[in-house]
Amino acid sequence: MLSAIVSNLPVNKQSAEILVKLLLRLDRKLRVGGVDDSNGIVGGFMNEVVSALEEFAQIDPYCIKAFKSLAGIRTCFEWNEPLVRILDEKTATDYQK
Repeated sequence: MLSAIVSNLPVNKQSAEILVKLLLRLDRKLRVGGVDDSNGIVGGFMNEVVSALEEFAQIDPYCIKAFKSLAGIRTCFEWNEPLVRILDEKTATDYQK
């Protein structure tokens, strides 16, 4: 059900920020307890959100700014790595200009 909601969000920086905050909250709940992911549903959902954010970045590069809060942090499944990589690539490209 949440996946359907995510897929219907408009592609913009505000939506990307909301999704990043959602991922961070879920990650915190997984680390400190409160969310059971023994069946892999939460982790699978988090991966779907990361994929959606990767698509957001392709459609609207301004969304990449929402990934700044993910740099330099450790996450449960290292789900943030693809998004930080996109941020790093964008920063490197901007620096070369």
